Amino acid sequence: MIYPALSVIIVTLNAEKYLSECLRCLSIQEYPEEKIEILVVDGGSTDKTLAIAKDYGCRIINGGYRDNQEARRYVGYKNANNEILVYIDSDNYLPAVNWLKKMVLPFLEDQSIVASQTLRYGYNKSHSLMNRYFALFGFNDPVVYALGKTDRLAWFNENWNLLGKVVENREKYYVVEFKAEALPTIGCNGFLIKKKYFDEVCSNAEQFFHTI
Repeated sequence: MIYPALSVIIVTLNAEKYLSECLRCLSIQEYPEEKIEILVVDGGSTDKTLAIAKDYGCRIINGGYRDNQEARRYVGYKNANNEILVYIDSDNYLPAVNWLKKMVLPFLEDQSIVASQTLRYGYNKSHSLMNRYFALFGFNDPVVYALGKTDRLAWFNENWNLLGKVVENREKYYVVEFKAEALPTIGCNGFLIKKKYFDEVCSNAEQFFHTI
């Protein structure tokens, strides 16, 4: 199987507490190593963040926007070389060595696919109580859940009940269509998109913003 080239974009600011494990999980992925570049887009770290990134052979980008990590995601996109962008936060730990392969599978099977995102947040009994709580419900704010705007499926829901219309329920993933006025939260925590679509619509860093 011919796998696409990936640009993994990680925005950082004093992330030494988490970054090493994040990069370790990436380094053991069962994915062609030559097909992956990792960009660490830093906002001016003063701890060991950049040293850790160097140890793992990452491309370090001076992202600026110290107080705006979303704008730094734009900087990562503009510096990416490969056809598919992979947004992972510095405190995200990939749960399995075949995670990247699973996430690119929709692109391989269907050329019309624009992006892919994890269905649920990873649940691990060793994680903190709050992390497990958020993972189970698929949100980080109860108000979001009450409004029906969660961006991940709760572990107690077996069928799709999020924004968007399921076009097809395939064995390993859903194919979903979204309306422009009702898009889910995207951009981190395991999100992949074809770079060409950002090329069509993204013209400045201010288009990347944190939802409230």
